[in-house]
Amino acid sequence: MQELLPESSVKKLAPIYSKALEGITTENYISDYRECVFSATTMPLKTFNGEIIGGMVVSTDITEHQKMEVQLREREYFFKESQKAASIGSYKVNYLTGYWESSEVLDSIFGITEDFDRSIKSWLKIIHQDDRQTIADYLQTEILANKKSFDKEYRIIDQSDKKTKWIHDVGKISTDNNGIVTSLIGTIQDITLQKEITEELAASEAKFRMIAENSIDIIWTMNQSGKFTYISPSVVNMIGYSAEKAFGKSTEEVFTSRSLDLIKTSIAATLARFRAGDTSVNPRLYELEVICRDGSVIWTESLVRGIFDGDNKFQAFMGITRDITAMKKVDLALKENEQRFQQVSDASGIWVWEVDEKGRYTYVSDSVEHLLGYKPEELIGKKHFYDCFTPESKATLKKAALEVFARKESFKDFENPNLHKDGHVVILETSGTPLIDENGRLIGYRGADKDISGRKLAEETTKESELKFRSFFENSPTGISMTSLDGALHANKAFCEMLGYTEEELIGKKIFNITHPDDIEHGEAILDSLTNENGQKFRFEKRYIHKTGKIIWADVSAYLYKDSNGKPLYFIASFLDITERKEIEEALTKKMYDLERFHKHTIDRELTMINLKKEVNDLLIQLGKEEKYIIRQ
Repeated sequence: MQELLPESSVKKLAPIYSKALEGITTENYISDYRECVFSATTMPLKTFNGEIIGGMVVSTDITEHQKMEVQLREREYFFKESQKAASIGSYKVNYLTGYWESSEVLDSIFGITEDFDRSIKSWLKIIHQDDRQTIADYLQTEILANKKSFDKEYRIIDQSDKKTKWIHDVGKISTDNNGIVTSLIGTIQDITLQKEITEELAASEAKFRMIAENSIDIIWTMNQSGKFTYISPSVVNMIGYSAEKAFGKSTEEVFTSRSLDLIKTSIAATLARFRAGDTSVNPRLYELEVICRDGSVIWTESLVRGIFDGDNKFQAFMGITRDITAMKKVDLALKENEQRFQQVSDASGIWVWEVDEKGRYTYVSDSVEHLLGYKPEELIGKKHFYDCFTPESKATLKKAALEVFARKESFKDFENPNLHKDGHVVILETSGTPLIDENGRLIGYRGADKDISGRKLAEETTKESELKFRSFFENSPTGISMTSLDGALHANKAFCEMLGYTEEELIGKKIFNITHPDDIEHGEAILDSLTNENGQKFRFEKRYIHKTGKIIWADVSAYLYKDSNGKPLYFIASFLDITERKEIEEALTKKMYDLERFHKHTIDRELTMINLKKEVNDLLIQLGKEEKYIIRQ
């Protein structure tokens, strides 16, 4: 024995063997050098007369049995932990006794303790009163009477805090040889969060449709095949077709040939990039000519964005289409007005200059020769701006100008008579801006002079178009602003009301004074693109700060207004308040992500539990025991 067993097992077996010599039978577990486990039974060895003449040891190798027992305990542990992680509890109802058993997780879901009365009657009391009778009838007619599996979502009342929970109850019945239901075994999952997300999504969807169906613009969605899946009712007001009729129209019937070419090239390329997962082109702005039901053609502007799932895979298009025909007409009127103004300006002559802090010219444009007869080199570094004033006005105008210099103020439309090189008088209108260094010191002025002898003609020529534009600007229900290249803002009443200001309160403010801090850099980049990269138009979404401090989201369409020579003058933009829509979009995106994540997490957990149950059942079968879990396929 000493040769077969380790010392620890020999020591353990010695007293047992001694008991055998005393006539006592015992059973114990011992191990050999191979770490195998044996069941050792010792008994006395007797003669026919009952005399004990020795002891006998009978051993059985139970190593594999022991290993399976350990694995079984481990599987049971992982099964319980996975139930906790997935918030899924299990139960067994015994209809012969009228009582049920529950796992720890199910007790937690129900909010009950070990001493809770686990009768069927008490279980029904846990169910929410509005669902109680429905579930009782379902259990009686569908499960007990028709022998169907249990599969129902219903509400319960947590017994610990009295809060309402949603659960998903899935179970399978067992019957005796007479077909009578004897038990119901199943699982219950807490789906409260999933239900809340679903309800919030439904509310968001309803709110989105309410906004879409009351919007002036057309809001639409399109699947990957290019088929519309939704068109808001406002389509009838814009092009004359109802949403149902619009669904059936081909692109050739809706768009002009010029717009069709754009659709087939640019939009098709964008779709290909979206499908490849490239979101860098999202969103895109398109101007398209649309043929209305009455045959007229209108200009529309469509902001199109791709909708991507959590894995950045393209799912669909979403767009907002706006009638910009009126804006196009305004743009045309502005261009015509600019051409007229440029013609008058060329006739009257305008020149640009710079002077130092003493008023000496440091730069003059070539057009000075047309105005005053001097070449630039005759003035730069040699004459002051006041040297050309007429003798009778020189002292007065010089004093007034230098006082402005001392205050470092800008000035505008400063009328001053000057002597041409040939001696005749030229009346100039001068505007200037101070040049300040980083220490706040005045280093000079920069400005422009123009001959105002033709002013009356210019005023008469531009008066009519100016009045038309002004009327549109001031009375438009849409917010409109005109912003200078340095950001100075001029806005209409609708824009002021959108941000809670009066028109007077916005005077002197710059566009970035009312821009959300996080959007200033983006806004500057857009203005730079419009100015420096020959951009024609941008449509983008941007946040502004309301007078009360709250954030206002706006859908902005902006373009750079230039003169007939392509020189940038100022920016014109229209604004649509989309604050409510943005809040809905953000909530919808978050809830869709939460739901997708929750759904994926739940599926993974369920698959893991099914595999664990199968493994537990396999081990039980190897032990010669009955399966513990019923696997629903």
